Amino acid sequence: MPTGVMKGLTVFVADIRNCPDKQAEEKRVEKELQKIRQKFTQPKTLSGYDRKKYVWKLLYAFMLGYEIDFGRIQAVNLCSCSKYSEKSAGYLACSLLLTENDDLLRLTVNVIRNDLSMAMSVLAKRAMGEPPGGVTKPGGSGGPGGSGAGGSSSSGGMYPQ
Repeated sequence: MPTGVMKGLTVFVADIRNCPDKQAEEKRVEKELQKIRQKFTQPKTLSGYDRKKYVWKLLYAFMLGYEIDFGRIQAVNLCSCSKYSEKSAGYLACSLLLTENDDLLRLTVNVIRNDLSMAMSVLAKRAMGEPPGGVTKPGGSGGPGGSGAGGSSSSGGMYPQ
């Protein structure tokens, strides 16, 4: 299996895709959510890899339309990790799972502020979705109205400031 592939996540997605009907899918998702909920009750025994894998499974279930009422603190904790793959998974999960009235929003904002003020801010910015070339103003080369084809310029002109 290629590096970077989470076998447990791959198996979960394959199981869901192979379900013969909605009822079988719901049963499989509920079984997995129960397993993740149990694992998250013992966070000190989880590695960063496991936490990331379980958060990705939660995101997959969320995108399928299932209500996810736990795991948000795990996503916020991933934002504080030093590994890019864990940090980006945390930022994505927070952007999808947290609502504007969520108690964890203040903690997430503090994590983002901390990331942006630290020397590792390049890693944090990448995890938050900024292109490698940095942010440019709209209308620059490759951006809307620019001369680049579809905004594929390395300047990252498709992101407003």
